[in-house]
Amino acid sequence: MQFIRLNYHIVDSDIIATRLVKEFNSARQRGEIYFLPLNVLDVQNNNLPQISGASPLIDQIQWIPKAEKAVRHVFNRIMLCEDFNSATRTARQYDVDCVTLDGKIE
Repeated sequence: MQFIRLNYHIVDSDIIATRLVKEFNSARQRGEIYFLPLNVLDVQNNNLPQISGASPLIDQIQWIPKAEKAVRHVFNRIMLCEDFNSATRTARQYDVDCVTLDGKIE
């Protein structure tokens, strides 16, 4: 039996997510599957700081309007930093997650 690990899937509603989970289970699939149902996501706009060496990652992303809640849910509290030192400093000072231009995570 194959182990499946699927990332988050954006769906219109929690009803659709429930149906898909039932299908996943009835097919006896092993693994993990996660959904972001747009009808129940409550996303607040975070006012992340504009500081030297770091900027909100969400400002670098493009998305279709329908997916906005899901994109904000995932990326709202992540800062893109020039280097690991600025990522460490920013993460500690502002209590946010940080990623560097070369992909290191703080």
